[in-house]
Amino acid sequence: MNVVVASVLDSADQNVWEFFVRNPFLISLARIVTGIGVLHILLPLSALCGVYLWRRSASALVAVTPWIAVQVNSLVVANLKEWTAVVRPPREFWIVGASAGSFPSGHVANTTAFVVVVVLLAAGFHPAQKRLLWFGGGLLSIAMAWSRLALNVHWLTDVVAGWFVGAATSVVVVNLMQRIKSRRANQLQTPG
Repeated sequence: MNVVVASVLDSADQNVWEFFVRNPFLISLARIVTGIGVLHILLPLSALCGVYLWRRSASALVAVTPWIAVQVNSLVVANLKEWTAVVRPPREFWIVGASAGSFPSGHVANTTAFVVVVVLLAAGFHPAQKRLLWFGGGLLSIAMAWSRLALNVHWLTDVVAGWFVGAATSVVVVNLMQRIKSRRANQLQTPG
């Protein structure tokens, strides 16, 4: 059974990888998109979103949650890369530099973590704003996955795993934040 699963995954990875190797226009566009998915861009964006969320919610805990989610996600990704030790596509086809293991894609996971945490914390927003966040965030996560494939530094399974890891990390971080916030509210209401 493992041989069949590995064969199917290898075939899908190879076909997608070959498609991107042969499209120079996509490679140029991918260089631009992939630049967004690095921590020195995502962390300041998380802080800016945190300031906005703090102004809306008056909660410092809510404000730091996007930054925490992206940081925690980057640690999860680093550990998964070390644990799985998946080899990247052949180095001679890389369009940009890459380091560490291939699985999961850190660019995709971190971008997805950022998008999901912001959307989850936008619960009190107007429905039109939430739809815009979902659409724009989904588009950004898809574009990031596409860019990593187009630049030949990841396999299809790496970017799919990046979506799952990023989303799961953000859901866990937001859930913990909400529990802490609820516990604090209960402590303030309970006479001591």
